[in-house]
Amino acid sequence: MLPTPPESLRVWVGPFADAELFRASGTRNAHSIVELCGLKPDARVLEVGCGCGRIATALASYISENGSYDGFDVAAPLLNWCRPELQPRLPNFRFQLADEVHAPGHNPSGTKNAAEFSFPYASGSFDLVILSSVLTHMMPEAIENYLRETCSLLGQLGVHQCVSLRRGRSHRSDQRDDRLRLPPQAGPMLDL
Repeated sequence: MLPTPPESLRVWVGPFADAELFRASGTRNAHSIVELCGLKPDARVLEVGCGCGRIATALASYISENGSYDGFDVAAPLLNWCRPELQPRLPNFRFQLADEVHAPGHNPSGTKNAAEFSFPYASGSFDLVILSSVLTHMMPEAIENYLRETCSLLGQLGVHQCVSLRRGRSHRSDQRDDRLRLPPQAGPMLDL
């Protein structure tokens, strides 16, 4: 079993004082991702706002050596745990700090607004992009930017998974919110 982050990091990313709840939550999310997105073991996965590896650790046994996982976050303490604890055990998993993004409470010293941030990956690099409880913390202009960036990173058959905090919904939706200006190639959204 992969190591579990300390309580101080788990509660940073959710109500996870209980280590078992942290692991179970990641496992549930990973199962939903595999099932609803049709994730293949050799997929190239990006998690925006990867935190302290809740979903990454759950996907570790599923993603094959031919697949890859990249995660980035604006909170250095979370990645300072993932890098030494997870990355050496998972050679095809990488964790990157988006230190330049200003995020009150997570990275107040960042100098760039999230609405102007360019994701540090090449266009078409991923088959799946996961955003779990990321957009709920952002202003509309930043959300638009993150969704544009997500779309540019996906290959032609890629899908992005956006997890919202609404309860009682678990479906794939091809409807877009007209208030967000997404590029025409934006793929289907998954709302868990």
